[in-house]
Amino acid sequence: MAEFATIVKKECRFVSDTPDSVYPLTITYKTLSKKDIINSEYLKDSYYERALYFAEKAIIKIDNVFDEDGVVVTNATVHDLPIHIIKELATEIVIKSQVPDNFIDKLILNLDITFDKNLSKDTWKCEVCKQRGLDKVRNCGYLGGNSAEKNKFYSKDFVVEVNGNLYTYCPIYEVDKEILNSAFSCYEMFKNGLTPEEGGVYDQTEFFVTSSSVVSSKVSEYERKEMEKLKNKKG
Repeated sequence: MAEFATIVKKECRFVSDTPDSVYPLTITYKTLSKKDIINSEYLKDSYYERALYFAEKAIIKIDNVFDEDGVVVTNATVHDLPIHIIKELATEIVIKSQVPDNFIDKLILNLDITFDKNLSKDTWKCEVCKQRGLDKVRNCGYLGGNSAEKNKFYSKDFVVEVNGNLYTYCPIYEVDKEILNSAFSCYEMFKNGLTPEEGGVYDQTEFFVTSSSVVSSKVSEYERKEMEKLKNKKG
C-alpha cells in the first residue's frame, strides 16, 4: 500500500539496436504526489509527453544504461531511456500512485465497523466468539471456506446493523487490518502536522491525502454522534 512516498526498484530489459545486445536496466522511482497527478491533467493531449512527465517526476535513479557503443552512461536521466521503456514505466508509476477505485468505500466500511460500540465488545472478538460457539450463530465468514461470500449461512435469522448497513453475517469478516493500519498512520501524521514529504498536503501521495481526509471525516462524525448522545442523556 503506497501510503507514503513508496520507493520502487524496477528491473527491465532494454534490447539495443545492435543485434543480440540486451542491457539490463535498474530504475528506482517513487510514487507520484497528488499535485503531480492533478498537474498532469493540464498537459497537452500527447501520450509521450504525459509519460515523460510522470517519469521525470518519479524517477530517482537509473542504473546500467549503455549507449549505442556499449559504454555505460554515467548519471543517466530519463532522456537516456528508449521511448518504449518510458511509456511502460509511466503506466506502472501511475497505477502504483493511485488508490484503487473501491478503496474509499472499503475504508469507510472498515471505519464504520471499527467505530461501532457494539462490535467493540469482547463478545465480538473472534477468539471469544469461537469459544462461546457464536461463530455459527453469527454466520462467521471464516467458517466452511468463507461462508459469507458463498451465502451458505448457518443461521437464517441473524442480522446486525452497522451505521445503517445491514449484515446477515458477522461484519468483523470485512475488516482489513492492513488498510486500517495504513490509513490511521496517515491520519495520525496529518493530525500532528507531519507529512512524509516536504511541502503541503498535495505534495503527498494520493493514498496519504485520501486516507487522512476520509479518516478525519469519520472521526469527526463519530465524535459528533457521541456528543449528541451525551446531550440527549442530559436532556
